[in-house]
Parts: sequence; structure tokens; C-alpha cells
Amino acid sequence: FGEIADLIGVGKSTLARHLSIMVTNGILIQRKEGVNVFYKISSDKITTACGLIREVLIERLKSNIDIVNNLKG
Repeated sequence: FGEIADLIGVGKSTLARHLSIMVTNGILIQRKEGVNVFYKISSDKITTACGLIREVLIERLKSNIDIVNNLKG
């Protein structure tokens, strides 16, 4: 967990909890090899859905920035 936790800036216990929830709900597949644990997204559809959500959030952010800029004059 340490490498991922450091990379995204969260504590190891927080990351472990989130990974566990995603495995339990079928979002991730967990594979253990010795002391190592590997995670894989369970379906390409999840990756596609995340991409679509990202696009929507970016559009909304750009819209909000435009609104703020218009208010500033």
C-alpha cells in the first residue's frame, strides 16, 4: 500500500479501506502473490465510465470558471 498511498497522498489505512470497498463491490479484482497484493479494474466498462465522468466534471469546471470570469467583468 505504501507506494500507492505516497503517490496519491493518503494514509495507508485509508487506502486499504477504499481498496477493500472496491474489491467487495466488484470494481477491483485482488490477486495475492506471496507478500504482494495486486489490483486490477474488473471491467473495461468501469474505465469507460470513469472517463465519461471525468469529461463531465471538466465541462462543469470550465463552465464555472467562465461564470466567475464574467462576474469579475
